Order: sequence, then structure tokens, then C-alpha cells
Amino acid sequence: MMHNVRFDYTVYEFGEELERSYAYISISDNSLREISKRVREGKPMRRIADLPEKILQKFYDAANADFYNDVDVSSYGREIDIQNAIPDELLKLLPKDVQQKLGYDPAEHPDESAEQSEEVDSDSGEEVHVYFDENGKIDNPDWDVSEKGESLYLVIKQEFLDKIIEGKKEIEYREIKANTYKRYLELNEEGKPRLDFEMLDKLRRHDTEYLMSINACPYIPKDIRYLDLAAGYNKDRDTARVEVGGIGFEAGIGMDGNPCWIIKYYIKEVLEYHRGKYRLIKTKDDLFKIIDSKLTRTQKQDLLNADPATLHFGFGTWIRNEFIHPGDAPIDELYGNEVDTPFILDDPDSLSAQIIDDYLTHLKKIL
Repeated sequence: MMHNVRFDYTVYEFGEELERSYAYISISDNSLREISKRVREGKPMRRIADLPEKILQKFYDAANADFYNDVDVSSYGREIDIQNAIPDELLKLLPKDVQQKLGYDPAEHPDESAEQSEEVDSDSGEEVHVYFDENGKIDNPDWDVSEKGESLYLVIKQEFLDKIIEGKKEIEYREIKANTYKRYLELNEEGKPRLDFEMLDKLRRHDTEYLMSINACPYIPKDIRYLDLAAGYNKDRDTARVEVGGIGFEAGIGMDGNPCWIIKYYIKEVLEYHRGKYRLIKTKDDLFKIIDSKLTRTQKQDLLNADPATLHFGFGTWIRNEFIHPGDAPIDELYGNEVDTPFILDDPDSLSAQIIDDYLTHLKKIL
């Protein structure tokens, strides 16, 4: 877990005080454990200079980016005072025994419900405000949706569509990837994501790690008013159209395990819902009637004459793709109370074999 901590510091130029400011530093749980270990070993931990090198480097990087555009401040006779005391925000994250060794009493430093930092807008020169919540995250309002908003087509799992229809799922999430960002974000003339300069101008650091640590997404979402949802890829799937009430972002971990931005569509209302015909299957006879309608008489006879072991591929593959993988037919409901080994419900291959056996029995009765 990452913790966003404010560090106050002073910049000196040739020994004279030049500027007082602060920077927000992301500190991991591993860094907190390293600090605690050093304190327990009796090492000094009173000043910023005593912190582990990794945190100290983050502090320097943040301060340099703050005023000097990544130029090393010491190169111009400027120095950052690292003799300031370690911030209370950091001390309160440490274990109680470590706090006691450092003489820190949390009772004497009550938490504030919110922090407000005043920045200077680089364009207007006027003071603007960036608010942070109690967890150090930026209070970045969600984007409104206009009446002229577009529609976005999304494929989702049947279980999630069901929850949306039932009103149990109010947000649809999508990971923004290198091959999908054009679907979700506004683009500039070069086809790259447009940046939210209005928000970025209020922040002194623009590196990705910092923006993610305070949940400040630098992009602008497309104006999406409707989501056209489809359960799976089967042509007979359930579909729905929902109205979007707002759009937001949050930092998260992608499917590849790396940090990413996630876009959130807040569902306002379900406008349309169409139930796929496969979802109307209630009995095995319903299932067999659908299979019958897909096959000619010759194909049915060929199935009866074939070695059942050879049907796993071809006919079996079609069964799995048509009825099991998309989740469009309630196969579990049809077979859950009938199979001798219920665990086959979790195995598409075993379940399709059971369906094939039952269907061959059905064919013997009608041919």
C-alpha cells in the first residue's frame, strides 16, 4: 500500500532563505518497515536526512520538479534543507513501539479530516485550490455527461449484466490499455489522449507515480451518455442499453499486474433490456429443440453413426462455444441436480460430454 505524505522544506540560495514550500511523497509499506527496523536498531531517525535513501531521493526529485524543472538545485547555489523534522504524517504511520522510541504521541497530533493546498495557477497567476481527502487522494470531481453524448458498445459477462438489470451493480469499470484508450478517451490532433491541463496546472508534480498516488488522472474521457451492453459473443445473447450519469477515473492494477488507469461509468438508468432466446431454456427438451433446429436430418444421423469418442471435437466444440462458455443458457440449472458427479459443472469438457450423451439418447427416440 502507498501512503501520500506531505514534506515541508526550505530552499536556500547561497545560504540565504529563498523559498518555503512542501511536496507530497509516496511512501510504501516496505519503506515504513525499513524505517521501523532502523529505529529498533537504535539508528537516528529525527530529521529528513535520516530517512532511507529511496525516500530521500523521492523527496529531492519532488522538490526539484516543484520549482526548478528537474534541474539539480545545488548546481545553482541552491540547497534544500533536509534537517527539518520528519513529518507527523509519516510518524503516525509507524508502529506504536517505534513511535514511542521517537517520542511521538499520536494523541497530541489529531488527524485532520481534509487538507487543502493553495497553488498558483501558471496561466492566470491567481490562487487556485486543490483539495486532498483524509487518505491523501485528490478530490477530482467526476466528469458530467452531456445530452449530446455518444454511445459505447461493451461486452460483459452475463452475471454482471444481470446485476446491472437488478440494480445491484451501479458502476461499469474498464481498464485503459494501449490498444483500447481510443475507445474511452478524447484524442488530440496526433491521436494521443488529450491532457486535462486545467487540473494539471493545479499540481506541481506531473510524473505518473505521483498522479496515481493521489488518484489524479491527467486524461479527459469521451463524452459517453449511453452504454450498449452485450453478454458474451453469442448472437443470441442478452443485451441492454443503459444511461450514464457520470464518468470517473481511478488508479488500479491491470490484468498484466502493472499500474494502470481505470475508467468508471456510473449507471444512471437501464433504458432497454432484451433477453436472448437461449436464456429462455428451462428444460433439456428446450435445449434439444434448439440443437435440433441447427442440424439437418443427415447431420443428426451422422452423429448417431459416429464413434462417441470422436465427437468431443467438432460437435463437442460447438456445444461448448454455443451453450457453455458464453453463459447464455442456464446449463447449471438443467444439470445441477441430475449428474452423478456435480463437479463436472465446473469442467466444460465433461459437461459437454454429458450433453452429447443426452442428445444422442434424444436422437435415438426421434429418428
